[in-house]
Amino acid sequence: MTKNLKSLVQEIQKMASPPPAPPPGYVPTAAPKTPAPGGAATSPSGAVRRGNPIIQKMQEAIISLSREVTSQLNPQNLSAPDPRKKQEAGGRDSFADFLTKHFMRNSDVPAVEFTPDPNKKKMEEKDPRIASKLSWVMDTMSRIGHSSTEFAADGVWGPRTAAALDNVFAMASGLFALANAFGVHTTTYSSENLQDLEAGVKDSNDLPLTTKLEYAPKITKHINAIRKMYEELKNKVLQNPQYQTYIENDTPYLQHNKPDAGFIPTPEQLAVMKRIYPNGFDVYLNTTDQGTRVSAKLDVDNLATPEAFKEWMRSRGVAQDAGEVLKQVIDQVGGA
Repeated sequence: MTKNLKSLVQEIQKMASPPPAPPPGYVPTAAPKTPAPGGAATSPSGAVRRGNPIIQKMQEAIISLSREVTSQLNPQNLSAPDPRKKQEAGGRDSFADFLTKHFMRNSDVPAVEFTPDPNKKKMEEKDPRIASKLSWVMDTMSRIGHSSTEFAADGVWGPRTAAALDNVFAMASGLFALANAFGVHTTTYSSENLQDLEAGVKDSNDLPLTTKLEYAPKITKHINAIRKMYEELKNKVLQNPQYQTYIENDTPYLQHNKPDAGFIPTPEQLAVMKRIYPNGFDVYLNTTDQGTRVSAKLDVDNLATPEAFKEWMRSRGVAQDAGEVLKQVIDQVGGA
């Protein structure tokens, strides 16, 4: 954070941690086409894998949502020869990863990602882990079928489908947080709808088949509505010219000098920060008491004015440069 920042979008983009390196052999590509609704997935040997058509329809909705998001991210352009396309894709990727790290991994049903390595198709090779990249979360949602037909909806509600449903919930939860941060009202899906969905997706792999068959058509309706909510926010935020220029790195960012106690966040930025960080920030302080290092809670209100921040420092007997404390706040805003 520095003086006269225009919006938190700039902070998000400037300080977003770089994405982790992809695994060996990973090349982002578009997924194969989904079989027509009601169709059966086939293995390389030609054998037909038949699951339940109700579950299959739910899986097709999941795949459609993942492709909608991936299409907007357009990860293929991360390695595009055109510098502008590469820059814009990198901006979208960083913004999406911020959404993943700060919202989707902290939802009531956290997002999960499997390895995107296309050579690892068996479930025991998937390496489930905490979500870090939205493109990899979408990859996990799209590779929902059996190891021989990963990109096909096979009608089998196993651990892959359960993980995909967790990601659907986390995606919706993250979208609500994003809408709240930008002050955007959604009309296609509500937080009450999301609460209804939670019971059907949490630990869903452990549900009996009869319950899965009861839940599947209801969850399909939720997924289709969440996809519409994504389209709504894509138009209002992600592809809104007011924000798009920052998200896609088209507008240069202000230079970030060493933080000091004289910064003045704008009222808009403070409002956004309060919504995103209602519990404030955890910082470590060096006090004048024999150099003791202690932890403390820094509320957003303590950052409202230079005077408020200096008073907070004085009240805790801090014996260190103010910039060192603010750097910890910056790390939490932009770090993992």
